[in-house]
Amino acid sequence: MFNIAVPLKKCKKQAKYELEEGQEKNKMSFVGKVVIVTGAGRGIGRGIAEAYASKGAKVVIAEKNLTLGLETEKSIYMQVV
Repeated sequence: MFNIAVPLKKCKKQAKYELEEGQEKNKMSFVGKVVIVTGAGRGIGRGIAEAYASKGAKVVIAEKNLTLGLETEKSIYMQVV
């Protein structure tokens, strides 16, 4: 198995967005998008997979442990249904 790491540049400045009147904060939709989450069987990866699914994304669960991956799938399915 190969791991490829891409160094990210650190950015000290954060983008600031002003909301227009009546606009909700963090109103993101991933409907029609596909996301791949590695390590989605537990911890942060599972939380990220569930978060994307709750926003409407189709989630690809990439997990070495089949049992943990299936548990995440069941959890996401229960959220959506």
